[in-house]
Amino acid sequence: MGRIRRSLQQRWERRAQRWMERHHPRTRGPLQLNRRRIYILPTAAGWVFAGMTLVILLAAMNYSNALGFGLAFWLGSIGFVVMHETHANLLALQVQLRPAAPVFAGETAEQPVALRNLSRKPRMAITLSQDRQARVEATTTDVHDAALTTLYWRPRQRGRQQPPRFALSTDWPLGLFRAWCWIHLESEQWVFPTPAAKAPLIPPAEHRATHGQGRVAGEEDLAGVRNYARGDSPRQIYWRALANHDQLSSKLFEEPMQDTVWVEWDMTRGCGDTEARLQVMCRWMLDLAAQNRPYGLALPGVEMNPDQGPHHQLAGLQRLAEFDHAR
Repeated sequence: MGRIRRSLQQRWERRAQRWMERHHPRTRGPLQLNRRRIYILPTAAGWVFAGMTLVILLAAMNYSNALGFGLAFWLGSIGFVVMHETHANLLALQVQLRPAAPVFAGETAEQPVALRNLSRKPRMAITLSQDRQARVEATTTDVHDAALTTLYWRPRQRGRQQPPRFALSTDWPLGLFRAWCWIHLESEQWVFPTPAAKAPLIPPAEHRATHGQGRVAGEEDLAGVRNYARGDSPRQIYWRALANHDQLSSKLFEEPMQDTVWVEWDMTRGCGDTEARLQVMCRWMLDLAAQNRPYGLALPGVEMNPDQGPHHQLAGLQRLAEFDHAR
C-alpha cells in the first residue's frame, strides 16, 4: 500500500512540475506579480472557519433565528475581506534576483532576492520557500518600500547554475487563506568543483616550470630610491641623500622572484574520473593561492598564464567549473 501511495505521489509531483514549467517558464527579471500569477486557497483554519459559519447558518435557517443569521453573515463577510486582503498582500509586488557569490559544489548557495513594493500599502509576512525537490529554507520578511531576503539552496553540480524555482506566499492577516505565486527567474550562479579533502603533492612539470630570474620588491638588495612617503620605516630612509640634497628619500629593496608552478591536467592521471581530477586541481590552486605563489593553469584546450591574486584565482576556478572533457 505504501509503495502505491509513493508511486501516485511521485506521478502527481511530476505532472505538477510539467504544469508549472509550461505555465511559469523561466523569465528575465524584474517580475511584477499580477492577478494571473497569484493563487489562493483556504488553509486548514480557513476550512474550519468556513464549516463553522455554515453550521451557524444552517442552525439559523432551521430555527428562524435572526441573531444566528446576523452572526453567520458577519462571519462570512469577515472571510471575504480576509481573502481579499491576503490576495492583495502579494499583488503588484516586484521580484528581482541580485548577483550571487560563487560557491563550491555541495555548499549552501545564497541567492539575494530583492522585493520592491509598488504601492503605498505595506506588505506583511511575505514568506519565501522552495518546492520539495529543491528544499529551500523558508524565510519571512515584511516589505514597506523595498526589502532584501535570501534564497538558500544547495547546488550539486559545478558550472553556471540557475537558481531553482521558489514560491512567495502569505497567509496574512488572519491565516484563513494562503496566497502564493511561483517565481522562476534567470540568474547565473558560479559553482566551482568541490576541493579534494586530500590531494597528492604537485608533481614537477619540467617542460613548463619557469625559475624566476627577475626581481620583486623585498628587503634584500638595493634597487633604487624614491621620494619619502608618510608611513615609511626609518630603516628605509636614505640618509645620504638627505645630507646631499636636503630632501627625504626612501630606499627600494628587491629579492629573487619565487618559482612559478603549473597546475596541469596531465598531473592528475590516476586520481580518478573527471570530477575527481578537477577536485584535485581545485585543491592545488587554493593551496597555492594561500601560499601567495604564482601559478599557471593548463587544461585540454585551455591555458592561463602564470599569475597570482584574487582575480587570477577566480578566473582559474571558473575554467575548472565550465570544463567539459568530452569536447
